[in-house]
Amino acid sequence: MSLPIPDTPTTVVSAAEAEGLVTLTDPTPNRLLLNRADDLHRSTWALTECMAGYPQGRNPLIDQAWASYPWTTAAAGPALAHHGGMH
Repeated sequence: MSLPIPDTPTTVVSAAEAEGLVTLTDPTPNRLLLNRADDLHRSTWALTECMAGYPQGRNPLIDQAWASYPWTTAAAGPALAHHGGMH
């Protein structure tokens, strides 16, 4: 019994890989995933391996979540409080 071939490209990744994916700056996450899917060899690699060597920024979802806590700006002190929390 074989699995059906989906119409939409799919991949299984860990939570850590998904978190790393959203921090890519160049290429964009979309471009990295499309390039990976188009490469017969690399499409089987772990996403972490495909992201290696590319610049990554901060995770905006994690930053926003941490900034939502009331103690974040208090712990940051006046120097960071005007920047919207700890970064």
